[in-house]
Amino acid sequence: IETAVNMGSDVWLTWQLTAKFVAQLLVKHNLAADRVWFHNNFTNKKCPNTMITADLVDQFLELVYAEYEIAKNYSDYQITFESHNQDIMNNEGRIIAAPDYTTNVSYTVTVTKGEVSESITLNTLVIGKYN
Repeated sequence: IETAVNMGSDVWLTWQLTAKFVAQLLVKHNLAADRVWFHNNFTNKKCPNTMITADLVDQFLELVYAEYEIAKNYSDYQITFESHNQDIMNNEGRIIAAPDYTTNVSYTVTVTKGEVSESITLNTLVIGKYN
């Protein structure tokens, strides 16, 4: 799978969507999550360059494993995310604007299967620009 991360691209969104796609392929073809390999596993080319250079391969694999777990075991569930601080975090859980000062951001995750829903509200600290 080729990913394009050019100047101005959102590398994290690219990786998030790629992880979801990889997980769907693994489930579709009945492969275990540990079957993910990178271009550099087959050649000496430093690819995916951005991910390897930033030492973020393990974090990407964590995304794949999380998406794999959901795709394999919870495909009949609906999972929603609601930010309570949408000026800082959007409803996909992405930080869209750093606050001036460290801010406690809350969000609610709701899991629904059929007619049954359960929600939990959580918090995280988002580091501010002036700390």
